[in-house]
Amino acid sequence: MSSTHGSLQKKGIKKMKNKIKFKEFMMGLCEIFDKKFSQTLSDVYWNLLKPFNDNECESAFNQIIATCRFFPKPADFLEILGGTKQDKITDAWQEVMNALEHYSPDFPGSKPKLTPEIHTALRSIGGIDALSRMTYDELQWQEKRFKEAYDGIAGKLMICDGIDEDYLLQ
Repeated sequence: MSSTHGSLQKKGIKKMKNKIKFKEFMMGLCEIFDKKFSQTLSDVYWNLLKPFNDNECESAFNQIIATCRFFPKPADFLEILGGTKQDKITDAWQEVMNALEHYSPDFPGSKPKLTPEIHTALRSIGGIDALSRMTYDELQWQEKRFKEAYDGIAGKLMICDGIDEDYLLQ
C-alpha cells in the first residue's frame, strides 16, 4: 500500500467538507455492520477524518466497505489514508534516493530539502555527502540502517524553541 494519501495531506490538499456525504457513509457503515449510529460516534470519526479531503475519505469508506468484516476502528481509516508505518519508512528512503539523484557536494545549492526526521536519520548513517560517494551495494546496506534509524525517530522529533532549524537540518 502506498502512502500517497498521507503525502497529499502534508502538501495542503485537505479538509473534508461534505458533512452530508460523510453522514451517509457513517449511517451506511452502521447499517452494514449492525452498529447503532450515534452523534458521539459520528463526531469521533468526523474529527479523525477532517484533515483529509472528500475524495480521500470517500475512497477510504469504499475500501472499508469492501474489505472490513467488522465495524472499522479509527486505525483502519488511518492505515488506509496514511499508509502503514512500513510504507512511510519506505517512502522516506525513496525521498533520500530522489534527493541523492539531484545532489552534488560540489554545489551547495543542491542541498536537499527533506523533513527533520529524514535529516536526522540521514545524519545517523553519515549524511547525504557520505551517501553520494557510495556504490550501489553500499547504499543497499545503508538503506537498512536508515530505515532502522528513521523508524526510531519518525514522529518523535520536535524542533525546540530557540534552536535554529537550519542547524538541525545540516
